[in-house]
Amino acid sequence: KQWYQRRVRVARSMERTNYNCFEKRDRDDVEKAFVRSVSDLTKNPKAHVANARSEIERDQNLASNALLRQLREIESAPSASLKSCPEVWMNGQYIDYTSLLAVWRNNPLPVEDYPMVHAFSNSFNNIHLIMELPAVLNFHRTLHGMFSCRISYKRAREMTIGEVIQGNLPLQQGFDAWKRVWAEIGMSKKLPAVPEDWQEKDITMETPLTVFLPDCPVHLHKDKPLSELSAREGIISVHIIAGLIELHNALIGPANREVKDPWDRLLPISFSRDKLVMITLNSHYYLPSRAGGSTVAFDFTTVEDWILSDMLAGVYPLSDKLSNYSDERIRVTYKEDMSWPSVCARVHESVPQQRLPPGTDISFTDLQVAQRCKDALVEAIFLTRSGIGKGDMNLETLGKEHVPGLRDLPYTVELNMTHLVDAWHICFNEIYRLSHIADTPFNPPNIVELPEDILAWTEDISKAGRRHWMIELHRVYVDWGYFNAAPGPLEGLPFLEVLDYYRDFNFLEPTPEQLDLEQSSQARIPKSLENEILWEHCLFLWKALRKLDMA
Repeated sequence: KQWYQRRVRVARSMERTNYNCFEKRDRDDVEKAFVRSVSDLTKNPKAHVANARSEIERDQNLASNALLRQLREIESAPSASLKSCPEVWMNGQYIDYTSLLAVWRNNPLPVEDYPMVHAFSNSFNNIHLIMELPAVLNFHRTLHGMFSCRISYKRAREMTIGEVIQGNLPLQQGFDAWKRVWAEIGMSKKLPAVPEDWQEKDITMETPLTVFLPDCPVHLHKDKPLSELSAREGIISVHIIAGLIELHNALIGPANREVKDPWDRLLPISFSRDKLVMITLNSHYYLPSRAGGSTVAFDFTTVEDWILSDMLAGVYPLSDKLSNYSDERIRVTYKEDMSWPSVCARVHESVPQQRLPPGTDISFTDLQVAQRCKDALVEAIFLTRSGIGKGDMNLETLGKEHVPGLRDLPYTVELNMTHLVDAWHICFNEIYRLSHIADTPFNPPNIVELPEDILAWTEDISKAGRRHWMIELHRVYVDWGYFNAAPGPLEGLPFLEVLDYYRDFNFLEPTPEQLDLEQSSQARIPKSLENEILWEHCLFLWKALRKLDMA
């Protein structure tokens, strides 16, 4: 107060000082004024500090200030015998958020009345990990888009994460979050174990990229418990994602909100120590004790409301089914692990596929045109797998906008994106039908022949019947023979039985018109031959039908 009065007197005495400082004289006057205003304080600072403390002790307004009483827990006016400032500002019983948690854990109220406080208390030591979940998921989402289906395991094993980041700030932040989680989170016993040579390794910029590309063998071994399976180092990322989701759900689960997908846009929890301190101050009060004095207590309804409406606003539990970690949206697919049937199945999930409309006859007389159409359909299938286009877009439009090669495909106006896979099968069949390598399609090690008397029925069926069986033989052999995607051994099984089995697994169900054709005299296989034509006869039978068709 005295210093302020002196400062006012000095200011009044310098009313003629020009503070614009346009001239050197004005700047000198300002410097002199400043020196005069602080000279008394600099000569004897200890005396001024002691005098300020004395004035604070005598100032009874401090004790009556409601804000100061709330923040510093002043329950009565400070006495004049206080010797220093800290004793004025602090009560003997200090309150912070650890007090809130201690009161709850020592005397927990019914969980059904305060489910979020209970979950918050149990999850408090893991909140710093839960807050890393959005950054970790964004990190994996970015790497997935960069490398899934685009890199081989061998090449990814040779690359380091540092080569990928190269100054990219979002990737660097995601990597830093990943490292912090890896240092603390426990490994789930429900998932395949982390390889032993990685369990104690430090994560650095020289760590192979494969560690950060989630890799899980769930889809390959459905008959075994996950804990019994071995896995590559990418399982570390699966453990981290699964562990963070488990911690996240333990905190948000009692809120009974809608479960979201881990790859949906995720809002982080809004938590900070400062917010927790403020809710602690706003919710605490004192209870008188029989023995005298008082004990601290808290209004946990206020804390419950804060957790739901502020800390967890817009936050939802995430799907934690282990099958999700083998989903291609999370699990990275290496080039070595890709198969054409799995690609087609993925396309079917986004744009349900079906057979070509009845009466559509896709056939070629030029091998090169057929090859161009097949390649264009492959490009269109991969574009659809990436999410481009809609099911009602016809192939003519797709050809104009994205895949020029589709312009060579007949009947594109009538076909739409639901016919991509079936058109690919037919074009593939046409290539072998027109090609000089048709005598040894797919270069099999050996072709099991059929007796001439069994092949006699192929001469009695119509050209449409022969074309139908060629396409069906080619279709099932491509998926289950050439791409080796059969669910089990097929040798020795009748071809028609394998075909029915294949159709149960495959999403391209025959049209009623095609089924009627198979049972008509134009294409029907005699009942006496149904058990004679086996799976291993597929290629030989296809060659015989081709020979008649090309005659």
